[in-house]
Amino acid sequence: MLTGENYHIWQGVAALNALGLDGFVASSKQKYIEKAISWSTRLDELNQCRQALRPRLKAIEKQGGSPSLYFKQMTRGVWMNYCDGKPVQECAFGY
Repeated sequence: MLTGENYHIWQGVAALNALGLDGFVASSKQKYIEKAISWSTRLDELNQCRQALRPRLKAIEKQGGSPSLYFKQMTRGVWMNYCDGKPVQECAFGY
């Protein structure tokens, strides 16, 4: 994933970092291409990352975190701000 200034990109980068997959995050187009080429030659390691993903997600859930929980908390905060007449602001959720 290429880092940037958009909300959805921040979310993706935060999710990858939380899952220990920061090796898939690049700060420039050139680094993104380099990483893509590198990963294309490391299929066994890529498969290990894929197989470790489900246990990592389950471990996060056991610790009390889940994407749906954080999304719920974020939307509740947005609603409370709206009800209080506060101005619209950017928000993010992560796990």
